[in-house]
Amino acid sequence: MSGNQTSADASQLSLALQELREAIDGVDNEILTLLAKRQNLSRQIATKKVLGSNVFRPDREMSLLRNLVAKHEAIDPRLIAGLWRHIISASIAEQKHDYTIAHSPESASLAQAHSAGYMHCQPYDNCQTALTALSAEKADCVIILHAELETIKDQLGRDIFVASSIGVSQQHNLPEGYILCRELPGLSGDDMVIMRMADGTLSHLSDGDNLPDGQIIGKYATPLSYLSEKKA
Repeated sequence: MSGNQTSADASQLSLALQELREAIDGVDNEILTLLAKRQNLSRQIATKKVLGSNVFRPDREMSLLRNLVAKHEAIDPRLIAGLWRHIISASIAEQKHDYTIAHSPESASLAQAHSAGYMHCQPYDNCQTALTALSAEKADCVIILHAELETIKDQLGRDIFVASSIGVSQQHNLPEGYILCRELPGLSGDDMVIMRMADGTLSHLSDGDNLPDGQIIGKYATPLSYLSEKKA
């Protein structure tokens, strides 16, 4: 192969790469245009909501994620979940500028991940003091680790409930953490309930099961386990 042919091949490759990069730039601009359109629609929704209504809708979030994954099987579900975490968190912050997540030192990383840098994360000494802030309406939600749930189970079920899960731990496929709010979420179509049984123990049960006697202290959708199954 002559030096001239090698140079020509390199030039053709460089031109092909440049064309692909320009195409990517065009797609990026399309994405940003659509994102701006979505943000504008979110602002319009905020103006239609009743003053004081909840801007965090975990049931809506989970239904949205499932639909997106089902319709776009060629895209890694983890990419969809990661992108929409940023989009949804930005939308929440847009609708309520002072939205505050309370958390313990142990759950700080989960709180930051859920916030995606858009919402205020307020640390407290422990999960009990974070719950006190939620009850006093000094916070909009509390994020705890799965291990912390046992320590506060007796405080749940009256004015504070588990409203969503975060991540899936390796042990027994239980959530890594939870989001606590002042009300139970609506149905998302694939839900688990957390029940405090008569003996004080906690049970995680499918919402479609015949539930035993006990008090429901929380409900969470299972989108991440669904996404993991899709990926597998």
